[in-house]
Formats: sequence, structure tokens, C-alpha cells
Amino acid sequence: MSTADRNFTFRKLVKVPLSVTLTELGLQGFTGYISVVGRTDKGEVAIDVDFIGGTPVRCVFELMGEGWRVEGVRCLEIVETTICVECFAEVRKLRKDKVKVDETLLHTPRRMVGEVATHPSSSKPAERFNKLSNYLVNPAVLANLTKASRTATVMKARLTEIINRLLAMAGPHPLSVIATDHGIRVIALAKEHGLVALCVWHSGNAVCGDRALEYLASDEADVVVNAIVSYVDPSSLLPPLKDALA
Repeated sequence: MSTADRNFTFRKLVKVPLSVTLTELGLQGFTGYISVVGRTDKGEVAIDVDFIGGTPVRCVFELMGEGWRVEGVRCLEIVETTICVECFAEVRKLRKDKVKVDETLLHTPRRMVGEVATHPSSSKPAERFNKLSNYLVNPAVLANLTKASRTATVMKARLTEIINRLLAMAGPHPLSVIATDHGIRVIALAKEHGLVALCVWHSGNAVCGDRALEYLASDEADVVVNAIVSYVDPSSLLPPLKDALA
């Protein structure tokens, strides 16, 4: 395989939030570009996003056939709320000096990937966070959550890093993570960069909500785990999770 082949990948994105794909590249410290074309919840689009060291430095969003185009920070805001119904993406690594740069976007302060505290979303009071978390121990709720989820990415990292990545990726579209290893199992739901629900199983016991957060902050949780991050379709969920993630 040539170097050019290794620097290029082609992806088919089906029912995947673009925020997940772009954040994945950001977490990899990617330098190059992703070009996306296809059918989304906003119509037929053509999107180009360039990165340097995992940071978006140029963004162009076009609605095909509509003559509508937007760039810069507004483009990134739109991309974060876009779901690919069926898209094709070209991802190509480039040398830094070959990347196209929008100087306005480059110098506009914005939240960086991973700069999210591990806490319930401010719009979800602690009492509701604990109540929703406790639903995750119900086998019927977990089965329903599994049916409503579509795998977005698979990763292996320290448990705290997994949760931080989940929060970074979970913008307007709700995401779930299921992490297992070392006798630990974690299930978390997030939206708008905040936790909606969280449960941890360890030593045969389950702790949820605030108690699960306390466990994640302990030395016992400092382990490397395998995790599956999935996009959750709220319309397929049962209440009360459906209402919380809608």
C-alpha cells in the first residue's frame, strides 16, 4: 500500500451525526480535510472541513441546488446539528502547509473538543439526573435503549477519557456509551455536552446518578476499557428517556 493510499479513507455515513465524525477527527489530532456529500436531515449537501492538529480551521457548507452557502463559525454550528441520512465522506491526511485555512475561523475563540466537565447538563437538575439514571438498571429499559442505538464509533481508553469524549461528541444529538472491562460496566447517556443518565456496575453491584459520578472520580475507576459510542434515536425510546432526550 502506498503512502497516498494510507493517507486517504472513504466512508459511508448512514444515520450518523456529523458532529460525531468531526469530533472523532478532532480527538485524533487530525491534519487534513473531510469532504462530505449526500442526503442529510437538511437536504442534499456538500461540506468541506479542514483541520490542523484536530482543530477545524476552515468550514464550508452548501445546500445543493439551493444556491445557499455558509462558511466559518456558522458553518461549524450547522454541521454540528446535521445528521447524515446517507452520505459519502472522503477523509484525507495532508501536511500542515497544504491545508486550506480560513483566518477568521482560525482566530475565533470557541470551545475545544474535550473541554467539558463531567457533570449533569445544567439544564437537567440533579434530582432528574438521578431519577433517569436509576432507570438504566431496568432490563427492559436497557433492551429498548439498545434497539434505539446505532454504533457511531468504537474506542479503547481510560474510563474518564471515554466519558469526556462522550460529552465532547454529544451535541444536539443524544449519544450513549457502553464501556466494559476489568469487571466494570458503564452505561451513560449524554446530550448538549452534558450527562443525562449514568450507571456503573462493579463488584456485582450497580450505582447510579451522583453515586456513579463519585465512583468515576475514584482510583478504582482509573482503568482502560473498551467502549461503544452510539447515536440514540429518541423517537424509538420509551418514556421517560424519550422525553429527556427529545
